[in-house]
Amino acid sequence: MALRTFVFATTLAVILAGCGTPSTGPADPAPTPAPTPRPEDTGLEAARSWLAGKIGEQKLDIAFDGPSLGLAPPCVLDIEYGSGHGGSLAFVRLEVGATTTKCERVSWQAYLKDPAKIPGGASRAEVPTTTAAPLLDAVRAMSAARVTIPESKQAWSSSGDFFVLVRVIGSGATPDKTWEFAGYSGSRGQSVYAAPQVVVARAREMLDSLVWTPVPTDDLRKTHFPDAFTRDREILGTEFHWWVMERSIEALGWFGDRSAIPTITWIRDHAHKLIQRQEVKIRHILEEPGVFLEGPPREVAE
Repeated sequence: MALRTFVFATTLAVILAGCGTPSTGPADPAPTPAPTPRPEDTGLEAARSWLAGKIGEQKLDIAFDGPSLGLAPPCVLDIEYGSGHGGSLAFVRLEVGATTTKCERVSWQAYLKDPAKIPGGASRAEVPTTTAAPLLDAVRAMSAARVTIPESKQAWSSSGDFFVLVRVIGSGATPDKTWEFAGYSGSRGQSVYAAPQVVVARAREMLDSLVWTPVPTDDLRKTHFPDAFTRDREILGTEFHWWVMERSIEALGWFGDRSAIPTITWIRDHAHKLIQRQEVKIRHILEEPGVFLEGPPREVAE
């Protein structure tokens, strides 16, 4: 009985071996699983659409070339802005965490005619990182944007003198990434300032909606301003940034500390066309750092 079973099984195997792929050949490869589709970056896509719309309103062309900058928490973002003729200057730092984003705003106002008004102030606020996410996406969209002026667009200029800056602070060996402009509104610089200008405007909309807590006077020199001042060094020495540099020098009397000395010295030696009153203010600080970079706020006068 066992012998008949063995013969039957062997005969069946020979018959089956003659159908289809020979039994002695390689087995069919296992099917490759379909790749799991990556989730769409809806935040970035929405930010690109928003930025393209804002740039289009100005009759400018925009293209998104290459990969966008990554801004996953934790990360640190600086927003700075000001008006040349208005004498205002603001420095904002956002420390973006997984769930909470800490915001700090340092403000300086020149040309005050009322001696009772204080030119400098600082305040802090917190916001859920989900609230700050659209701003981060706007910066990511801007990082891959290239704005150009159509040949058909008419040249124009105005007397509006302003400053805008967006800076993603580097970590470790990664350098800062900065987009900034100081100068007059007009077609000459519009391709440079158009994108950061609308991103700064978006940041200000978010910031203006927050509940801010004033920084006590004794803590004004513990804000992020000295670090921002150092990171701004190269731009403060360039053409058209003279008023940004001068307002920043003045703000040192309120918010500065001794870490600013190397940058002040660099500005003195390398800045574009210092005028006499600027030289005087710089000299005051360098000659009396214990007065202007320590203790209570102190005006850096001419």
